[in-house]
Amino acid sequence: MATQKLPVEVDPLSIWERSAQLKEEESAVQKAIVRSSVAERFSGSRSQVWQTLSAMSAHDQAAFMSKLVVNWPYASERRALNFPLHGALLSTCVTASVVASKINSEFFLMNNRTPFFESIKQCPKSPFVFGVYTAGISLYVLHQTFITKQLYAEERPCSSCVLTQNVVNGLTAGIAVPLLSLPYLSYYILLQRKNENFPKVSSYIEFLTLSWEGIKACRRVLPYLIGFHVLAGSIGAYSMLWGRNRIFDTLDVDADAASRALRTASETTPFRQKIDKLLKKLPLYGRLINGDDDDL
Repeated sequence: MATQKLPVEVDPLSIWERSAQLKEEESAVQKAIVRSSVAERFSGSRSQVWQTLSAMSAHDQAAFMSKLVVNWPYASERRALNFPLHGALLSTCVTASVVASKINSEFFLMNNRTPFFESIKQCPKSPFVFGVYTAGISLYVLHQTFITKQLYAEERPCSSCVLTQNVVNGLTAGIAVPLLSLPYLSYYILLQRKNENFPKVSSYIEFLTLSWEGIKACRRVLPYLIGFHVLAGSIGAYSMLWGRNRIFDTLDVDADAASRALRTASETTPFRQKIDKLLKKLPLYGRLINGDDDDL
């Protein structure tokens, strides 16, 4: 007599409970780790570098990634992220020199249409040098304060925010800072000349209107300088975002590249950190550099 097979009872509730338990096995540490687009696509675990980075503070993440990027083995990605700062410094110094030449020509030659090199030759050099120097340092401080944190943070930055901030940094450091500060320096130099007599400022309103003299002297070239900074800032922002996304996505799929960069970074001190230490000694700019509270 053939044995009869007993029917198999399937309990949907028990199956659902077992599947729910499997999903909950992921630890709380793994849930707190933010995945990049590559890791999300393949649903894989992140590398040890990312797990270490996730446990750091925002300042430590920026310092860690700065050292890693400087020693990144792929030159195109490293240059795309680092070189826009050099280009921004160059464009800022160029526009600041143009603004300084126009203000010098207006105050010392009484003709703001004097050619650029003729103005440098005939006018005092201190406003010109001060304008370029101040603009360069101001841009570097603004970049370290507002751009570096976004680029080196673990979460993917907002592209439009980085673009806007990069353009605003260039306009502020390359145009606004020399435009509003150099008229006062030029006027001070005029007052020190003993062979010429100039009217002295007698009220706060007259003192504040000195900056308007700088705006009037540069109003013919301001549209060109603004357009130049918008173009340079846009190109630099998209280059930094492309390099940043490539490097951060590579950390998930190429652990050897990250380990090589970390070994090199542990043996060298980046040039940017040397500049930061130098700027922290300045009384005005030192307080604006990221991480100054940790060093004081």
